Amino acid sequence: MLKHGLINIITSILRLGLSFVTIPALIYIIGIEEYGLWTLINSVILVFSFAEVGISYSTTVFLSKDLVNEDSQGMSETIIINAFILIILATLLAFFLVYLTPSLVDNLFQLSLQQQGIAIKALQLGSILVWIRLIQQLLIGIGQAYQKYFIFNLSSIPQILINSLGMLLVAWMGGKSLEMMYVQILGQLTLLFAHMWLVYRILPWNKLKFRFNYNKLVIIAKYSLMTDLTLLGGTIFTQCDRVIVGTTLGTSTLGIYAAITSVTNLINALSGLSVQPLLSNLGTFLSSRIQPENGLTEQIKKGFIFNSFVALGIASFLFNFTPFILKLLISDFVNSEYITSFRLATIVYAIYSLNAVGYYIAFSTTLVKQCLVIQLMSSLFSLLFIFLGSQQLGLIGAILGNCFFTITLTINFLSLGYLNINKFQWLRWIFFPVVWFVTTSIFNYFFLTDIVVKSIFYLLEITILITWFCEKNELKISSLLNSKNNL
Repeated sequence: MLKHGLINIITSILRLGLSFVTIPALIYIIGIEEYGLWTLINSVILVFSFAEVGISYSTTVFLSKDLVNEDSQGMSETIIINAFILIILATLLAFFLVYLTPSLVDNLFQLSLQQQGIAIKALQLGSILVWIRLIQQLLIGIGQAYQKYFIFNLSSIPQILINSLGMLLVAWMGGKSLEMMYVQILGQLTLLFAHMWLVYRILPWNKLKFRFNYNKLVIIAKYSLMTDLTLLGGTIFTQCDRVIVGTTLGTSTLGIYAAITSVTNLINALSGLSVQPLLSNLGTFLSSRIQPENGLTEQIKKGFIFNSFVALGIASFLFNFTPFILKLLISDFVNSEYITSFRLATIVYAIYSLNAVGYYIAFSTTLVKQCLVIQLMSSLFSLLFIFLGSQQLGLIGAILGNCFFTITLTINFLSLGYLNINKFQWLRWIFFPVVWFVTTSIFNYFFLTDIVVKSIFYLLEITILITWFCEKNELKISSLLNSKNNL
């Protein structure tokens, strides 16, 4: 798991780094208000794409079980059934986006007439993007089941280049949200064809046949439905919050809010990817007839250690260098309110990112329903308090409302209890990085202001965390580099 997690992080840093550079450049070229409108459009599209991750999880979990049992018939059924469900779902969601867009824009968003016209056209065009993204998830799920993390992550770099550089070029030439949507579709099509080619290369086509099992269809459909609804809670939190902020505080403040949360969300994105291989590993492990208890506990322990190492390491960097990061993001717009908001967002995202292992355990077992309830409850509470906070305290209030999504940490207790592991054990596993993060953040906040001194101390501090991580994993870099399997 450690090797595949590192591969996920390294390739994702390359991809997200390109996206990160795009944000301040776009804000500079098109202005904070137009960037806020673009964020609003993207948020709606991502809400309608809520099923994309659930489909890939469903394919990964069921195909991993077929692979460990060497069941070629089961493999055929899993792929055909997931493809069948996915095509229907993608088509329905794309249709609803086209149909509902005028009502959404007219009744929900506080936009000028010109902005409304642009938003409607861009969202209806975005229905194509929704369809492509969902279809692509079947291919990603297959790649994850075969543990081809490196090549699948690497193949997405051309898409990020097209999206990032293409949008900057279009914006520089005077294009706005509608024109940038065309670039997004082109980039997503490029990635779809790349993944189709990769899946063609890895699947044993001579063993696959067209098979359809109604009973398995019911099982997969139920799992996919519960997983999609669970992940919808996360999508609601990460995207509908922007709709609320844009509606209550306007597109200019939304642009700032989106810039802050886009960067701090890197904590969740990268720390989640670090332990994503757990999904296929646990599916394989729990499907095996031999399940050594200590081996399972060790897998879970390493997952929590890796997740906390990545989440709190990134959070520490963002917290300590907040003023300098904001200057890169929004240039002359920086003030004390934005600095406080960014640091608060960093803390919130760092805390709730520690739930990743619990999620993957839930998706690999029978805890999806319980996970759904917790996720939706956390999302609804967060949105309610983001709305109330933004009305009372503006941007800072909206950021504080995000705190309620940390309720999702209860999934860790639930998941460990299901596996007969001490429910509080995960807190012991991550105790050191939590104390490290709190201590270094307080020290840097109160005693260090000069960027050079901050950088020197941060290098010393991060060395301590890396040393702890290596010791806990008995990590030998050479063994990771010399391993040639599953690239």
